[in-house]
Amino acid sequence: MLRAYAADGVDTVVATPHLRTDFPAVVPAEIAGRCEAVGSAAAAGDNHVRIAPGGEVSLTWALDASDGDLRAVSLDGLGRDLLTQPARTRRDPLPAPPVGRPTPRGRAWMRRHAGV
Repeated sequence: MLRAYAADGVDTVVATPHLRTDFPAVVPAEIAGRCEAVGSAAAAGDNHVRIAPGGEVSLTWALDASDGDLRAVSLDGLGRDLLTQPARTRRDPLPAPPVGRPTPRGRAWMRRHAGV
């Protein structure tokens, strides 16, 4: 996949593991290190597409997350921008915010799902 991105001129991609209550095995503090490990392996194979840490966050998960976990899953770990996942089931009933709407901790960006 990284080779295809490089061929298209892409120099950075963002890892976006799902952070939801039904994905308890995702550990925010491990995401940056995993991105670095995959990026190093890719670079050893002469592929220099950068893999930035991030996450796709459900709002119910975010409400209970620590500031450190929110920073770890923010775009590039900078603590400003979050990619939020719109509610799709009764497990995550809160509505997603408008795209780019400022929040007290930064901006929340919503990934749109087909049919939403």
